[in-house]
Amino acid sequence: MTKITIHLFDAYERKKMIFCCISIGCIIVYYIMPFVIFRENSIITIIDNLEIDLVMHKVYNTYNLFFKFDVPTKSYNEISSLYYSFATFNFQSLIFAMLDDFTAYIVVYIFSLIFGIVSMYILMSRIFKFSFYINISISLLYSVIPTLPSYSISISVLPLIIFLFHYFAFQQNNIFSWKVLLLAIYPFFSRFAEIGFFILGFWLLGAIIVSIRLRRLHVNLFTGFIALCIGYIIVDLRLFYVMLILKEPLNRSVLSSLPITDTTVLLGNSFWFFKQYLSYGHFHTPYMAGDIIWPLALVITCVILIRTVILLNNRHGRVTITGIKQAIAQMDDKFKVLLILECIVVLFSCLAGISRSGLLTPFIDKYIPILTGFFWGRIFFLNRVFLYLAFALCLQILLDNCFILLRDSRDVKKMEMCEISSKFFVSILLLLQFFTLASANVQYNDATHTWIYQKHKLFSSFSKYDNDFFSAEEEYNVTYKDFFAKDLFAEIKKDINYTDEKVVAFGFSPAVLTYNGFNCIDGVINFYPLRYMQDFKKLIAPELEKRKWEKDDFYSWGQRLYLFNSAFDEYKFYILPTPNKDIPPATLNIDMDVFKNYFHGKYILSRAEISNADALGLSLAKRYFSADSIYTIYLYKAV
Repeated sequence: MTKITIHLFDAYERKKMIFCCISIGCIIVYYIMPFVIFRENSIITIIDNLEIDLVMHKVYNTYNLFFKFDVPTKSYNEISSLYYSFATFNFQSLIFAMLDDFTAYIVVYIFSLIFGIVSMYILMSRIFKFSFYINISISLLYSVIPTLPSYSISISVLPLIIFLFHYFAFQQNNIFSWKVLLLAIYPFFSRFAEIGFFILGFWLLGAIIVSIRLRRLHVNLFTGFIALCIGYIIVDLRLFYVMLILKEPLNRSVLSSLPITDTTVLLGNSFWFFKQYLSYGHFHTPYMAGDIIWPLALVITCVILIRTVILLNNRHGRVTITGIKQAIAQMDDKFKVLLILECIVVLFSCLAGISRSGLLTPFIDKYIPILTGFFWGRIFFLNRVFLYLAFALCLQILLDNCFILLRDSRDVKKMEMCEISSKFFVSILLLLQFFTLASANVQYNDATHTWIYQKHKLFSSFSKYDNDFFSAEEEYNVTYKDFFAKDLFAEIKKDINYTDEKVVAFGFSPAVLTYNGFNCIDGVINFYPLRYMQDFKKLIAPELEKRKWEKDDFYSWGQRLYLFNSAFDEYKFYILPTPNKDIPPATLNIDMDVFKNYFHGKYILSRAEISNADALGLSLAKRYFSADSIYTIYLYKAV
């Protein structure tokens, strides 16, 4: 009997191992192999990614700035490194400091997948006790949600911090544990501005609640809070130095200066954003729960609630408060947790919608000025964990209770069919959610975009037709190599014997110039001194006076320091550049006196011929064209 038991146990373990290997193998092939095979010919999302995060890391790596605290940088008119908010002293920045930019980018991506799988698996297996197959499947799904790379590791390890809180909060005794000091390491894998603020807030709130219930101070939770605070201060030292020591007004201080004042419109916007955050998320991390997860959760919730009401009615003849309390007490713990998670997601989505709409902005500006310019609606990042936990709960409830009538039968075959059917249905739901994530035409789903792009290239090379059927989406047909065009700009630097003269870009992203080692006046940066924004406004004032939307957008944040122009659509030329080289001449409207005498600018690199170059006092040095580049660059020199 013992030998048979051991044999069955070994067979079960082998099945689990095979399932793990196949699942992880599929993830590796689909999500990692395209970047290994195609390297810099991969499609990598530009918006808020290549144009900001990677460029900042590139500058830090090129000029060895990682361990330097406050030094001038070769960009934004030699702005201090203090304002490169993405280059903190964390794990991701360390990888970029050690490796070349593209390799570091892929290594960070791989680590985000690993951390997402491991941390979610730990949370689910140690606390919720789901079946092994649900643990693995949901962990894999959680890890592959398209996410802005600069946030990816921070969000990947979110389940781990939830597990750690639970671990320390529910220990059998309240004796101090040295392990809680290890929480100081956690911020090394996180980011304060995006998610750390909420981690600290909820950890402190949880510590207070647990202490009240225990009627004594929970030493480990409060010690853990202090350890986390110390870790975040060390990791984000530049950010805290700017906020608390320099106290210099930043561009984000005008982020709340929204032109909409109509309360009805703001309420409408709040509701619209609420629906978006509830089911889809934000384009930085679209968890896409609207097609499978929410419908399943709502159906299960409604079925169980209706069943509970029917049982109460049959038992008591009518529904009473006492009966409801008894029914709730008798409910399965999984269903109770499911209800709590659903309520939390609704609450967080509501808060995020209100924050995004600006409904409470006047109140915050007046009574909580320290939060001015801070997007506290980022609390929706936590929805990603709670929604996929809710999905796991729904699947486990299906496995435990699906076809309940058949389960009560004494017919063994019917019971076996019931079990097989429930497992098959759960597998279908998991696969449908995986295909929803993998096939989504959204930013940061770069593996899918790369596969489509490379398939398009393969088929179009064998076809005599234009082959529109296999064409990738227009906004995802610029590769990493195309965007930065290193060879083209290296040629320009060599021709002019470039030695850090100030330059600007016209008709394409300034991030390209910064990446290639130019000292740019313009660019894309999340926070920087307000005075620099006001100075740049003087440079582009002639154009802003003609374009109300760009003027309002720039005045209410100023993240994108561009030479705006009606000839160039901001989205197609600056954010997601078109490969089209046939661009007509354009008029440049800037204050040349500010350009030359204040910013000391010398070169303007334009993607189109500047029609009023003579009037501006610009001399065309050379036109650069390459069949291998998406850019045609006109190099102008200020005379």
